[in-house]
Amino acid sequence: MQTLAETLGAKDGESFVSLATELVWLWKEKEVHKILGVIEKHKATITITLALTGDTRRVALATHKTIAEVSKAVKSIEADHLKGRMKTFYKWLDSPDPNES
Repeated sequence: MQTLAETLGAKDGESFVSLATELVWLWKEKEVHKILGVIEKHKATITITLALTGDTRRVALATHKTIAEVSKAVKSIEADHLKGRMKTFYKWLDSPDPNES
């Protein structure tokens, strides 16, 4: 074991366990880089999705505000129309009686 540790470049007092850990890391390093690559690809997708979600939210809020404004305008128009009809009705009621001359 000591010879293997020296061959692998172990420093004085370094245990075989720490060398084994380094060897395992070297063996798994490619796999870790592959996983990090996949995560990086997903990160880009998630970033794009969040950006689109933010844009969609802004559009939805703007649309909601516009709908509220249009609804308020329609109610105002309806109220004005009703007032006009009521005035016409009251005018008709106040028409002079043809029998009273």
